[in-house]
Amino acid sequence: MADPTDSNSPGNSPSREPYRPPKRIPPPNHRALQDAVNRYAEYHSLAPNRVQRWVAFMVLGGALSRLQAEDQGPAFLVKGGVSLELRLRLKARATKDYDTVFRGERDKLLDALDEAFATPYEGFTFRVTRPHQMTHMTRLDIKVEYQGKTWASIQMEVSSWEGTLLPPEEVPAISLADFGLVGPASLPCLPLTKQVAQKLHAMTELLPDGQPNERVRDLLDLWVLRDLVPPSLALRLICEETFRVRQLQPWPPEIVVPPHWEASFIELARSLELPIDDAEVAATDLRSYVQRIVNASEADERTQRAP
Repeated sequence: MADPTDSNSPGNSPSREPYRPPKRIPPPNHRALQDAVNRYAEYHSLAPNRVQRWVAFMVLGGALSRLQAEDQGPAFLVKGGVSLELRLRLKARATKDYDTVFRGERDKLLDALDEAFATPYEGFTFRVTRPHQMTHMTRLDIKVEYQGKTWASIQMEVSSWEGTLLPPEEVPAISLADFGLVGPASLPCLPLTKQVAQKLHAMTELLPDGQPNERVRDLLDLWVLRDLVPPSLALRLICEETFRVRQLQPWPPEIVVPPHWEASFIELARSLELPIDDAEVAATDLRSYVQRIVNASEADERTQRAP
């Protein structure tokens, strides 16, 4: 049984006896698995639907990790909110979407998914529905079933790799041992430097026809990430390349907080008990962070590497 205090376990254990599921065997059916999720959620004071999504995300990631790209590296890399939940656990905002990067040709995506889902994973099966090709990514639904009954419907967004190829970051997965399942030990993720660059671009993008930019979550994520990804020459070069490849706005970006972001930002920050509840203050911190990225040089790299 996985100890909930372990870094790979979903929740943070309270100061009492560790949670102990009744049996260390795979749940025989959907209801038994749901009961295990509900008990775990109640013990750790978590929303059951968040724990249920963790299970779905981990088995989906495990299934996708079985597929390799032509260079023998992972075909799919996790990014977005799931990537942050893997790294930060309960200090990250809850997410409902599974965002990935496909390291293959875009017209081969659906065939790759068929191959990844051809074999069940720990009693789970997967079905692709409603694929929708968009300008820079493909959006589709993944129906996740356990022992023949629907467990979750996940909206999955798949983008192609852009720019210089970087090695993935293997991040410890959320353990499924408390539910009688054997999940992946780790999942390949988009490097955080690349994720910072993409979030900076998405958050500051001016949409056509005056459409409002709704990426307030990126402001919160970047405020948290600035402590995990210090300014460096490598980060600067990745940011410059990302903005250059997308050709939508110049680097460095102008960080402006739309008025309609304020209420959502406060709600998100309070839900995570972050020491900030003002979107404009967060933006000011982020402007300073971007300026330090702009000013990063080889001398900074040597200083960071010095013992």
